[in-house]
Amino acid sequence: MNADWDHDGVRDEVFFVSPPNSYVYRISGSSNGPVRVGNGAAYTMDTYEIRPTGKHRIYAVTAGSTRIYSQLESGGWSAWEKYVP
Repeated sequence: MNADWDHDGVRDEVFFVSPPNSYVYRISGSSNGPVRVGNGAAYTMDTYEIRPTGKHRIYAVTAGSTRIYSQLESGGWSAWEKYVP
């Protein structure tokens, strides 16, 4: 999934799921290769958004079709949480 956080038409980060462990990794222009975002919960990436609070959030779907999210906090990406609309 390509994330264009500032909506300038340029991809800022790429998020992907690495089988078979289902870890999510990200790559950005400032990283020296893939950086792990979360534990092995994701089956596929879904979408991304900037919350009204200004925090970056990514969404994924588990193998059981549950939508989950991780949010960029001051200490890094949060643990996966079940998304409840």
